[in-house]
Amino acid sequence: MIRMLLSILACVTFSTAIAQTHALSLDAQVTKDYEKLKKGTTVRIDSVSRESVQLSSPATGAASFAEIYMLSIGDLKVPVKNSLEDRLAFQPTDIQGMWDGYMIGRVLPLMQKFGPQTELREEREGDVLQYLQRIKSNGQTLNDPCLEYYLYGLLAKIAPRRMIDGRPYHMNVTVCDDPTANAAMYPNGTLVLNTGLLAALHTEDELVAILAHETAHYVLDHSIQNINKMVQRQKRAEFWAALATGVTAVAEGVAAAKSPYYVPGAATLGVAVLSSTIATEVIKRLGMEYNHQQELEADLIAKKVLHMLGYEKNALATALNRLSETIEAEHGKALYFASYTHPELASRIRLAGDPQPLTSNMFERQVSFAVTETARLKYEAKRFGRALDLVSQNIANNVATPRDYLLKAYCLLALHDTPRTNEEALEAVARAKELDPNDLNGFKAEIVVRLRMRQIGEAVQLLEAYRIRLENELAAANPSTGEFAAAELTWAKHMRIKLAGMYPHA
Repeated sequence: MIRMLLSILACVTFSTAIAQTHALSLDAQVTKDYEKLKKGTTVRIDSVSRESVQLSSPATGAASFAEIYMLSIGDLKVPVKNSLEDRLAFQPTDIQGMWDGYMIGRVLPLMQKFGPQTELREEREGDVLQYLQRIKSNGQTLNDPCLEYYLYGLLAKIAPRRMIDGRPYHMNVTVCDDPTANAAMYPNGTLVLNTGLLAALHTEDELVAILAHETAHYVLDHSIQNINKMVQRQKRAEFWAALATGVTAVAEGVAAAKSPYYVPGAATLGVAVLSSTIATEVIKRLGMEYNHQQELEADLIAKKVLHMLGYEKNALATALNRLSETIEAEHGKALYFASYTHPELASRIRLAGDPQPLTSNMFERQVSFAVTETARLKYEAKRFGRALDLVSQNIANNVATPRDYLLKAYCLLALHDTPRTNEEALEAVARAKELDPNDLNGFKAEIVVRLRMRQIGEAVQLLEAYRIRLENELAAANPSTGEFAAAELTWAKHMRIKLAGMYPHA
């Protein structure tokens, strides 16, 4: 469109009206002659404007309208063309200037070709909001306001303050309670970070690298570009109807796992895989199945952001290497629903730099709740060793919750059966009960550990105390715990019968 428009400007008369202007102060070196700009000179771009051009043909007198982007450089008005990025080398002095340069060189020419595509963007935003609402209603978001606003603080350093292409969206963050080491930037500027990704990182530098990479996908408008290349075979209503059954199944599994009491085995590996499948379909529909070139572009920008903000230059390589090691260690690539958005990790790591053995205890403490939730989900997926490593990290950093200690106990029971490890499991349970004496989970965990240690008398006494507590819960008629208490009371009674048969003198 813009090429044709510029080719006919010489044979028409026209008038313009500026629809939107953004003031800039962005220097650029002219690497090839461009319009009236001469190679070798350095120019300052004062503003970029979207101008409505009225074309009037002298042959027919017919009038038509088009919108083009123009750069103001001193007294010159320079049109934005596809070839502009090859002719101007932008020289930003801050993050906003860097993003402005990328939008001028890569995004604005495409917007002139396809138009603002307002209807498409609004439809995709509706898809994103609908999907996020499903995630939240399923209980798949992490409740950690401190972490959330820590992430917003980092984005405030990284993300553009304004979008000169006119996109109205503000970048926002949702932390998804999902063990897969993945992050995804949606077309409307929503960044979804999985707890599994946060748990895999160990420094703020690595997190900034990931945030910058995903921000680049958004600023460069990669998802909309991909949608423009796709043939949409499913209407919006048909798409969401097809996912309804799977979403319901995930909701039921998550609801069980989110019980106020910890029950090993409540969530299943099948639920995790199903959840990942749903997310995969949504990502495909929203154009977020990025190609290798788009990933490399985002990596290059992330490295620039790290340099401009003074972070470790190898942080992106370190972060990608952590993700690669996590996938390989668990031999479970099927669980990583968007791993295809990070193709050829090995080659990307080499291009990103040299991975460093960096660790920040303060960062690990900042993401500790995400670590706990990931450990829980890893335990449910029978990744006992990985779950134990994660809770041990929280324990070492002095930020462990009762759930961390109980998970440690259950992991030790699943992985070992020695006097030393059983004693260690009992100590973990004792610490959990010390932190929260009213948590019924501690009672049951201690019963299980005492039985493993053949301390039958103590186990029977604890079982009786557990039964009384459960009956009190039922008497209180608490709807959030009643079903759990009823099921556990049945278990406690049956266990007492079983123990009486096995150990008559206990």
